[in-house]
Amino acid sequence: MTHPFTVSGLGEAPFKLVAVAQIPPISLAESNPAAYQRGIAMLPPGCGTCKHCGMAIMLNFIVESAEGRRSAIGCDCIRKLGHVDKPLVKAVDEAARKLAREKRQAAAAVKREARAAAWRAERAQWEIDNAERLAREKAEREAAAAALVARAQRFAFMLPALRSAESSWCSEIADAIEAGRPPTGRAVEILRDIYGRRFGRKGSAKFEAAAARFDETVSA
Repeated sequence: MTHPFTVSGLGEAPFKLVAVAQIPPISLAESNPAAYQRGIAMLPPGCGTCKHCGMAIMLNFIVESAEGRRSAIGCDCIRKLGHVDKPLVKAVDEAARKLAREKRQAAAAVKREARAAAWRAERAQWEIDNAERLAREKAEREAAAAALVARAQRFAFMLPALRSAESSWCSEIADAIEAGRPPTGRAVEILRDIYGRRFGRKGSAKFEAAAARFDETVSA
């Protein structure tokens, strides 16, 4: 029987598939007009309309006749040929499967890149947060150390008395104060007694006045 494409005036059989052309989507024209125009300019002549049925098509299968005439045909018109032109139908089916596979691979690549970009952004944010945390912890440690030294310095007025005492405990407390480690707890009470006794016996008015000065100095 006469080939349907020959009846349509597309040339003589046999026909073969020589190229596949995809018209750029309208969305590209809105997002990137220059890329859309480049895509249109690269299309073979006659794309956009099936030369067999006259319908608008996005996916153009470029078919060449025996005498070299080329026409853009839609995949549906080619598949309707059935047994009339099995080689051409097979070639179009293979090309369509390849395009679908490439489209899936491209979509998968976009997803992988999106995941990688999200991971990189998350990693970068983690590094920023971690750097801020480390800086904050360092500042807190330095502030705590400075506060400790400042508190130790409040006991500096006790150093002459501690150094003059013939006591290993007094020497250890003096060393700690000079190293920035203030006495705490029971040690503070003992230092209070030592300071007060320099001015009067325990329980006397002079002792209590000195002890009050001690309290005011170390708790300022």
